[in-house]
Amino acid sequence: MKKKRKINSPERLRRPKQSKKSKQSPPPKRRRETPEQKAARREAETRELKSWVIKDMAKRINAGYAALEKAGMEEQSQSYKTVEHYAVTDPNGKGKHFRVDYITGKVRVSGDTRNMTIAEMEEYQEQLNQILQHKTRTVSGVKKVMKKAYKTAQERYQFSGTEEEYQKVWETYKNNVQPDRRQKLDSELVMAVLEYSDIYKMSREDIDAAFKYLNTSEDLDDALESIADIQKAIEIMDFYEPEEAAQAIKDEHLEMFVEMFPNKFEALKEYM
Repeated sequence: MKKKRKINSPERLRRPKQSKKSKQSPPPKRRRETPEQKAARREAETRELKSWVIKDMAKRINAGYAALEKAGMEEQSQSYKTVEHYAVTDPNGKGKHFRVDYITGKVRVSGDTRNMTIAEMEEYQEQLNQILQHKTRTVSGVKKVMKKAYKTAQERYQFSGTEEEYQKVWETYKNNVQPDRRQKLDSELVMAVLEYSDIYKMSREDIDAAFKYLNTSEDLDDALESIADIQKAIEIMDFYEPEEAAQAIKDEHLEMFVEMFPNKFEALKEYM
């Protein structure tokens, strides 16, 4: 049986013939970058990335410091006090990145990178990274460090005071001994105070005076000798009646401590 032949309709005859493979127009040619354009693009991308990283790091650091301030623990944070020192006294220009509000006393780091070169951004990023590694950057970090240090003081130095008394000594030490001095005397001085004296039982004002005096020590031996003199004056006052104590302190040439610790030696003043 013969197949019927298809008769093209007029509409079908007017349609253009389609090729089996439809031809696509080639994409427009991309203009090749010059070396200068390529370098400028890469620099802009690098700046954008580093700027974002620095802002994020600064935000995290500031959030930790704000939490410390809210908890009233900023004085116990070595990280907080270190950045405060950078902002106020550092001669290497770190103060332009680290700020202290002189009205509120709050410490913050800057996330502004607008006027910085890429090299400066890399250096600043490294500084921020070091701060992020500080154990006392957060409230939980400070609590862990203080608890561990208190346990060490009890086990290694036979410290018999409370954790609050231990913290009081450390706070006054950090407030009165400059960071560059701490590098020489460091924790050995505080531990020596705890081990060889009962200064921690004194008032905060008297402990302030003690550390201001110890801050003039040239080395640990000199500081320990000063601690011994302070302790001797305290023992004399506790052992003798006021008039006898005053004479004994004069004989030992310890009169300076009566002036240094007005609260502790108040009963001796009229006999000095």
